[in-house]
Amino acid sequence: MNKAYPKPPQSIDVLVVTQTDDSDLAVGHKEKSRTNLLDLLDKWLLHMGYSSAYIKGVVCQLLTSGKIQVVFKNHTERFELADYADVITSPQAMKLLEDYVNNHRGADAGPVASRALATHRIVFQPPKP
Repeated sequence: MNKAYPKPPQSIDVLVVTQTDDSDLAVGHKEKSRTNLLDLLDKWLLHMGYSSAYIKGVVCQLLTSGKIQVVFKNHTERFELADYADVITSPQAMKLLEDYVNNHRGADAGPVASRALATHRIVFQPPKP
C-alpha cells in the first residue's frame, strides 16, 4: 500500500453509465458496466494523451467527490465510485495519477518511448543573407 494514497488504481471499482442519444430517432441507449480505475486510466490516456488537463480534472473530481459526468460529442458517461470509502483528497488523487503516468511511460518501451512523448520545440528561421 502506498502512503500517498490508500489504494492502487486496480483496486478502485468504478460504476459506469454510458448514455448515447440517437437524434434521428429521439431515442437514447443506456448501458451500465463496472470496471476499475486502472482500466479507465488506460482508456483515457490512450485517447487523450499523457498531458491532458481533462484527465487530471476528471480523475481529481471522481476521486475527491465520488462521481462525475463527462459529456462527449455523441454520448455521455457517468462515473461513480462503487465504494465511497475510496474517496481521497485532491493531492492524493494527483499523486495517484502522477505515479500511474510515470509507471505507464516507463513500461512502454524504455527511454526511447518516453522521450518520444515529450514535446519538442522547433524554431524555423530564415537564413541570414
